[in-house]
Amino acid sequence: MDISGIPMHATLFGDLATNEGSILEAEIKYKHVIALSDFTISIYQGDTSISSQIILTLCINPKIELACELMEWFQLEEAAKTKGYPSTLFKNANEIHISDIIHTSQNSIQIRYCTFKTKIITILNRFEPWFYACKGCDKKVDKDVSKECLNVKCRRIIDDSVLRYLVKILVENGTDNARVTLFDAAETLIGCKAEKFITEKKEKNNQSPYFQKFVLNIGKTFKFLVKLVEKTKDERGEDNIIAQEIQLQPDITIDVDDKDATLELPRKKIKVEKD
Repeated sequence: MDISGIPMHATLFGDLATNEGSILEAEIKYKHVIALSDFTISIYQGDTSISSQIILTLCINPKIELACELMEWFQLEEAAKTKGYPSTLFKNANEIHISDIIHTSQNSIQIRYCTFKTKIITILNRFEPWFYACKGCDKKVDKDVSKECLNVKCRRIIDDSVLRYLVKILVENGTDNARVTLFDAAETLIGCKAEKFITEKKEKNNQSPYFQKFVLNIGKTFKFLVKLVEKTKDERGEDNIIAQEIQLQPDITIDVDDKDATLELPRKKIKVEKD
């Protein structure tokens, strides 16, 4: 992604995938800046992606001003997320109603990011909100049996899978309700990485402070960032609303004292004339 905050898929082929691609995959946690030229652009279901071709040039962490500015922006964004502040993409997204996602067909729109506000009614998998992910594709790994990645396009045998959050919540706004799935965004609800949450949960069970913070989010109102794609309501379904970012909203409750509950209206004198 660049300063716009919108992520984009890039696919490398041939020597680029073997050489530069291997470097990026091995050091993915360092979030390198890359510069690309002479690539092809494709759009599928409204999602824009770029692909390499024979004449493509790729540079990792180029010594240019634009690369330095991008890295500085990214570091500020990551620091803001750690403190619970919204990202640039979150702040710039248009706010919509949850019914626009649930009831309206999206097959006539281009891909876009939007936000909506709703209250968390319950956390459906509060006692085990995680899964073991493949390092290559981030899909689920069958850790207990074969250690095989369950992604049919990957099928790697993973000895060192990665713990990731997978939180399923039920939300409503008074008239509509939906199921929302959170992956890394669940860290905002819990306050720590998935590994630490699991360790604390195993040691202290429901007395873990992170678990208690987690369940205390029930009843609170949050704003969710979602990615809308060209899918009909039937293809999308209520279970497929994935929030990429989440932010707690302030409680606007007004306390009224008993003595202020009754409003006295001013008395008006009425003049009555006799015949």
